[in-house]
Amino acid sequence: MVVIKLILECLTIALIVIGTFRFKSAGDLSKQMREFRQRKNIELTQENLNQQKAYIKLHSNNIYWLGLNITVFALIILLMVLGYALHDVLVEKDSGDAIFLLEGVMSLIATAFVFLNQKIFSDGQLIRKNYIARHPENDLKLFVYPNELAIQYQKKNKKGAFLFFVAGVIAIVANII
Repeated sequence: MVVIKLILECLTIALIVIGTFRFKSAGDLSKQMREFRQRKNIELTQENLNQQKAYIKLHSNNIYWLGLNITVFALIILLMVLGYALHDVLVEKDSGDAIFLLEGVMSLIATAFVFLNQKIFSDGQLIRKNYIARHPENDLKLFVYPNELAIQYQKKNKKGAFLFFVAGVIAIVANII
């Protein structure tokens, strides 16, 4: 049983490391997208930018409130598990198995945030496309990311999130064994 647990814990660490490198390449794409956004927004005034933000916020489906709720909920869970892990290591002088529970919960929370980020990105892209389709004159001067860049960004984030999700599940299973 100890050997299985050790294998699962090693697999968890390996998946988290691989997932982190996946997110690194997604981070490079994020940098390209940020540069694209800055090029598009360079000629806009602060009033134009505020109008764009207000329009997108008005037409988004309260995804930001969902994000805030998930953040608060995740923080509460993380603090509870952190307290349990620290109690297990410091007071009980246990082997530190609760650390892997903490690692698993953190991986699952990271997965939830990646999928939330994907949802916000997809919704924002869709709102911009719909606005430009309905208003060809584009008074708000909204822009849409190029399709190839958006698709690459979503694929890389999904791969990294999947690895983090699997790592989180394996870490929690390893703690239960």
